[in-house]
Amino acid sequence: MRIILFIPAALAVLFLVAPSTARCYTAQESIIRYHQFIETCKERIAEDEKTLREYEVEMRRTVENDPVSVRRRTELRIIKKHYNDEIEANKAKIVDYYRKIQELKAHGKEGQ
Repeated sequence: MRIILFIPAALAVLFLVAPSTARCYTAQESIIRYHQFIETCKERIAEDEKTLREYEVEMRRTVENDPVSVRRRTELRIIKKHYNDEIEANKAKIVDYYRKIQELKAHGKEGQ
């Protein structure tokens, strides 16, 4: 009975303790990756701002006070809030990535 329980336990330990396949990046490689992340965030911000402008144009076109227009303007406000939140989140990510780059550069200078 102990042998039956020992084999699955040993296999579980091997899988849990097995070395990770994740790659460890050097400081220079990490900085390059953070710059790529920053560019991706900037592209997303540009796309979201373009979408916001399109929704703003649509919102200005719906000026009637019928229930359908009122409902659509409410939907557009919710959608615009979502895109504004996404833009702010991407801006926060950019700031965080720049902070990480500065930390990596500072640690690189200290280590030399």
